Order: sequence, then C-alpha cells, then structure tokens
Amino acid sequence: MCLILNNDKYGFYNLTTSEVIPPQFEDAEDFAEDLAGVQNQSGKWGFIDKQNHVVIPFLFDAVNKDFRGDTAEVTLGEDDVYINKTGKIIGPATSKSTVRKRELIGTAGQLGIKKPSGEIVMPPIYDYFGYAQDSVFWFRLKGKYGLADSNGKFIIGPDFDYLTYFSEGLAPARIAENWGFIRPNGTIGISFTYQAAHNFSHGLAAVKHQRLWGFIDKKGRWKIKPRFEDTGDNFRDIRSKYDPVVHFECP
Repeated sequence: MCLILNNDKYGFYNLTTSEVIPPQFEDAEDFAEDLAGVQNQSGKWGFIDKQNHVVIPFLFDAVNKDFRGDTAEVTLGEDDVYINKTGKIIGPATSKSTVRKRELIGTAGQLGIKKPSGEIVMPPIYDYFGYAQDSVFWFRLKGKYGLADSNGKFIIGPDFDYLTYFSEGLAPARIAENWGFIRPNGTIGISFTYQAAHNFSHGLAAVKHQRLWGFIDKKGRWKIKPRFEDTGDNFRDIRSKYDPVVHFECP
C-alpha cells in the first residue's frame, strides 16, 4: 500500500491489485502490520485496514508510533499510551515521541486550539494545523501557511503557499512557485530558488532546479548536482522491511 495525496486529502494505492482507497483523510500514516493510522475531519485518529474498514475508531489525538508487532503508541488527551490491534489501552507509553498539549475545537475548515486549562489560544478560524514540534507548529489560514508557537503567537506568516514539517532543523516551504527552507524561529535557512523540495534526511535534501533533481546540504550547497528526472522522496535505509523503496506507475 502506497500513501497518496490529492487535493489536500490522503488515501492509499495498492501496488499489487491497483485498488485505491480514495483520498479522504486529513492526514495519514503508512501501513504497518496491515493497519494504517488516519485522521478524520474532526482531527481525531483511528486505524483502517487495507479494505478501508475502520478497525480502531477515531478516538485518539495523535499516532506517535505505528504498529510494530501487536502494539502502537497513541496520544489520548494528555497521555501517551500503548494500544493493541483492537484499540484497547494496554498501558502508559514509556517515552514521548510526540507532545501535543492542546485540543482542537471547531469544525473541519474552521479549527482552533484550546489548552487543557480551557484557554483558547487560537480561535476556530483556521483551515488546519500541523503537529507541534518543539513547541512550534504550522497552520493554514485562508489557504496560506504560517508558523506559530504553543501559545498561538505567530512566528511567521501566514505568507507561504505551502509549509510542512521540520526535519533536521529545516522545513520546506513554497512562496508562489519558488521553494526554500525555513528554521523553527521563522528565519530563512535556504533561499527560495528551487522548483520543488523535499525534507532533509541524513543531512541532504532533494531539490528541483531547472527541471532536474539534485541534493543539497543544510547550507544550500550542491552535494549531488541536478541530473535526475525524479527522486523517491528522501534518503532512507533501504534495508528496512517497513520502508521499502518502490517505483510504480499509477493508471
């Protein structure tokens, strides 16, 4: 199963049968142990199987770790817990890979954020929010992206036409047709001179320049000059059974 994105909605494509789970989710994780974490329009997470049946209801605030064996780590309110494949909580998580000290309010397309104390830090006027990463997160307001801190204070924007998560201290962003990278404090890390860009992994990021892809380091220097027509996204460990690299053509 391959994760796909269309019109800001996530779905899946079956590489073996060519069957498609139509893009319908606000966010999604890859399949692991035949289950995938997906997020509905209310911001809650559950798990589906490869036939798009909801196996574990949409009850959770985040999926921190996919299923490995019989357990996955999720966030429920202020607690990180382990669940089994029926959705039953089997104990507290021993580590926190995702910190989400907030609650979504409002409805799809008009979302806000409320702290556990009840304080509304961002009113329900936003299109969508990203996960908190070291107390900063991206948001989308009227189609434009920006960056805010845990108190709802704008760090930058909304000035971007696209902004995604930070990886190795930098996040790809787009202004009009130009891509670059920003830092968590909102400053520009790598100038907006590319036609497309992916996240950093192992110190390198794939970027598109003059219709060809190459790889740059965190200072924007070419480490592999542009000569590829396409890339398989980020660098990854091809030995991992959970993250194989696959090339296919979708009809």
